[in-house]
Amino acid sequence: MIEKKRAALTVAAVNDGNGQILLNGFKPNKDIITDFEPAQGTIASILNHGKENAITCREIANITGLPFRRVTRRICAERREGAPILSDCHNGFWLAEDEAEVRRCINALHARAVQIHKTARALEKLL
Repeated sequence: MIEKKRAALTVAAVNDGNGQILLNGFKPNKDIITDFEPAQGTIASILNHGKENAITCREIANITGLPFRRVTRRICAERREGAPILSDCHNGFWLAEDEAEVRRCINALHARAVQIHKTARALEKLL
């Protein structure tokens, strides 16, 4: 098996002119209690292309200052808005490099959905 090296995560820190430091367009804030605001940037904007450059949800939460659950909700929303954010259980999240990669992710999602449905049906039989 060929081992790929993960690319270093690129984080751009910029002063917005009002004394706020923005990380890739995000205003980190560990006390955020509302949903992610579009003005804070997008999750897609901090992701790199390719599975070998994937970053975990925890890393995204650290960069953005968003709670873990808000990160996953935001990723779901961005995907539904058309962002090509792919993921798997081992590597984390990344942007699609090509159509074939998107198709592999779609197939994996469908397979997971089938398994979840089978489990739900088995539990329903208990009732």
